[in-house]
Amino acid sequence: MAGRSKQRQPPRLRTTRDAMTTPRLHERAEWVDADVTGDVAECVARAVTIDGCVLRGVRFTGSELAHLRLVNCVLESCELSGVIAEELEVSQVEFRDCRMDGFVAGRGRFDDVLFERCRLPETSMRFTAWDRSELTECDLTRADFSGSTFVHTSLPGNDLTEALFWGATMTGVRLHGSTLLDVRGGASLRGVRIDGAQVDAIGRAVFEDLDIRVAEADADEAQR
Repeated sequence: MAGRSKQRQPPRLRTTRDAMTTPRLHERAEWVDADVTGDVAECVARAVTIDGCVLRGVRFTGSELAHLRLVNCVLESCELSGVIAEELEVSQVEFRDCRMDGFVAGRGRFDDVLFERCRLPETSMRFTAWDRSELTECDLTRADFSGSTFVHTSLPGNDLTEALFWGATMTGVRLHGSTLLDVRGGASLRGVRIDGAQVDAIGRAVFEDLDIRVAEADADEAQR
């Protein structure tokens, strides 16, 4: 049997979809094959499935979702700041120009997912799993990826200032062009791919994680 492709698979969308201009989230909401616009901010729902949809400018701000499943979707300029998804499954989905400040992913899984030019500062992505995915040109300042696993995934051209990677598995992850100032969890960056301009930032993160201190010998002795 042929091995599974390492390349990200794009969303599969029907050429014709229904228009949904007054979307609603309830206990068990299901949106299928629709072009969605509108506002569902501060909603509470137990199980939400969104399959085969294109969402443009939809506001989910502050919603609490026990289980969110996104499959074969495109989200453009959507607002997901403050959303809490206790369980999250995302497969073959593209996020473009979305705002997700403080989004909580809840041990989510991301397969064949693209985040492009999105704002994700202070996002909680702890213990998430990523496969064949890409985050590019995104604001990921202070994002928390602690305990996460990345396979066939790349993070080029992002702002990762003060991002957390404690206990993450990142072998083979490309970080080219990303800002890595004050990144935490340097030992977890083993096996990543970087460019020459990132060596100093990576070195500082690794030194901090291993408690390696740079100091003049006489000054170091005086502190003992």
